[in-house]
Amino acid sequence: MRFTMLFLMIIAAGVPVVAVPTKVDISKLDGPITVDGAPTEAAWQHARRIDGFVEYFTGDNGAPPAQTVGLLAYDELAVYVAFMADDPRPADIRAPLVDRDKVLGDQDYVAILIDTLNDRRSGVAFRVNPRGVQTDSVVNDANGEEDFSPDFFYEAVARRTERGWTAEMRIPLASLRYPSTDPQTWGVIMMRNYPRDYRYIMSNTPIPKNSGCFLCHASEVAGLEGLPTGSHFTIAPYSTASFSRQPSTANHFDSDLGLDLKWNPSARLTIDGTLNPDFSQIEADVPQIDVNNRFALSYPEKRTFFLESVDLLSTPIVATYTRSITSPAWGMRATGNAGSNAYTFLVAEDRGGGTMVLPGQQGSDFVPQTIRSRVALGRIRRSFGDSFGALMVSARELEGGGYNRLFGPDFLWKRNDRDKIFGQFLASSTENPNRPDLSEQFRGQSMDGHAYRVVFERNAKIYDIWAGTSGYSPEFRADNGFVVQNDYRRTGLWTGFRFYPKGFFSYVRSYTGANYDSGFDSGDKLRNGLYQGVEFEGKWGSTGWLTAGRTTERVGSTLLTRHDLEFNVRAAPRGWLPAIQLDGVAGDKIDYAGARLGKGAMVNLSATLRMTDHLELQARTSRDWLDLDSGRLFSAQIDWLKATYTFSPRSLVRAIAQQRTIEREGASDRKVTLSGLYAYKLNWQTVFFVGYGDAEDARSVFMKVAYAFQR
Repeated sequence: MRFTMLFLMIIAAGVPVVAVPTKVDISKLDGPITVDGAPTEAAWQHARRIDGFVEYFTGDNGAPPAQTVGLLAYDELAVYVAFMADDPRPADIRAPLVDRDKVLGDQDYVAILIDTLNDRRSGVAFRVNPRGVQTDSVVNDANGEEDFSPDFFYEAVARRTERGWTAEMRIPLASLRYPSTDPQTWGVIMMRNYPRDYRYIMSNTPIPKNSGCFLCHASEVAGLEGLPTGSHFTIAPYSTASFSRQPSTANHFDSDLGLDLKWNPSARLTIDGTLNPDFSQIEADVPQIDVNNRFALSYPEKRTFFLESVDLLSTPIVATYTRSITSPAWGMRATGNAGSNAYTFLVAEDRGGGTMVLPGQQGSDFVPQTIRSRVALGRIRRSFGDSFGALMVSARELEGGGYNRLFGPDFLWKRNDRDKIFGQFLASSTENPNRPDLSEQFRGQSMDGHAYRVVFERNAKIYDIWAGTSGYSPEFRADNGFVVQNDYRRTGLWTGFRFYPKGFFSYVRSYTGANYDSGFDSGDKLRNGLYQGVEFEGKWGSTGWLTAGRTTERVGSTLLTRHDLEFNVRAAPRGWLPAIQLDGVAGDKIDYAGARLGKGAMVNLSATLRMTDHLELQARTSRDWLDLDSGRLFSAQIDWLKATYTFSPRSLVRAIAQQRTIEREGASDRKVTLSGLYAYKLNWQTVFFVGYGDAEDARSVFMKVAYAFQR
């Protein structure tokens, strides 16, 4: 640990500080604007004009392949954004009709990323494609992730023109969280995605290839004055109904009511409430093969209540996983900022009904979550320039006795835009319930544990370095998080060299890595690996990587060494074939139940086919198998097909067929499910759904209606 920290401090020293971002002034509108996709009103003449876009993704902040101009203004209610996106070949514009939040890199789109706190931590991105389809997300610069789960109210309209296309957005100030200072300065990046033979991304500000951050390069937009601080609220009640028929039981009818509430008493504070939030068949999880896995699989959150300022609960140790709150009866949450501080605090009551994950050294245990519980989560973060320090608390109190509580700090230190060190330290206190009927571990015993994770990253133009160390004591638990393994220590070092050739490939990175896992107290070897690989980007929107590895892994008391090739290759070659992907791992494979080594693979192949601008087909097939000297131990497969017809940006109909087959030791288990759905979305909270499901043992019809009242 001491050697690792000394190494990180030495390698981080002596690097120049990042340049100050460019600053522009924004204009307040002096007349009305109608959001119709054509920025022709006289009021636009006095808006801030943003030009000088550069292409940073395929090239290196050079001249863009197409001209883009942005306009930016505001009034007492909203921020207004316009784009004029010229195109030398307008017929090549990729503009399909897709569902909300499905405007991805295979399509033409324009976007604005807004960091209202101007602290380089996170920002909200609003994008629209030439069909007027909206997609929004939260960009977390600390971990480089973009989360498409949160949704925000905003208007967006686009139009095709003889020269290309134009777009307008109106983003209500009620959808943004900004400080109380006057005037204000925000961080802003305006972008345009332009997929042709290569994928080009243009922005109004240079994004250096030797940078380990994105938002740190945002332009500073100054002069926002007199922003409202008054109250705004949204209440969205919903009603669901379902009818199911099972061969062995009587017909069953069920209905339910609930609501979500969002109240902004000021621009600095948001209060969220939920009563019986809906989480039904409408948003089914993407299927995953769960055969021969040692540890639990995670699934994304989709419930509105848990998505406010998701970046505030994202930490180096995954101490928050809101899907662990299986069936909340109610919940309350406060999120806000005060000066350099940002915070969130959440409480909820979980009725249970799911599965609790108990971490172990060599695998996860699963316990039925039948106990009602109260949950509390909170984190406060204070910014220091481009760095921050934070403090997190977490608790789950079980009805009838028992608890799990966490407490500890985390941090991010950026000395410049290339180097950063981030980490987290947590202490846990746990008292298991006295329920041996659920698990042998549940005998009322108490235990204390701790965990840590520290990582250094350097991203230079021609090389990069990643070094990290972490540890989880045998008694550490995070019942509100997703910590599936404990009782181990891990160290790792990875380095890569980057090349920017001309030709089919526009970016190539060769990399080498090593990691070592040992028992937390015993020091026994658990897992070590040496890896060599290559990563690339190129023509037809292609990206991917291949890694050859040699890994030694402890299974029980046996150390097994395997050699395998892991791969992930994807492309968006044409408008009618916007996505094709092949990923998996092949070579030596371990039977974890029998502690034996065999041969096998897990392979996923998926593709998206756009028959027309309205009709889209998505197909995915997954295969997983393991062969021993005595023959095939198991094989598993999932075949999945989805057809979606999008009538407009607000309405669609879709059908999904799925087949899951598992064969093991001569026995076969096969399940087929079919479903259909019609959806109408006036906005992300005012919706109407009606659908049908047909599984092997049940058929059902369901409906959901929700309406958002705003003031």
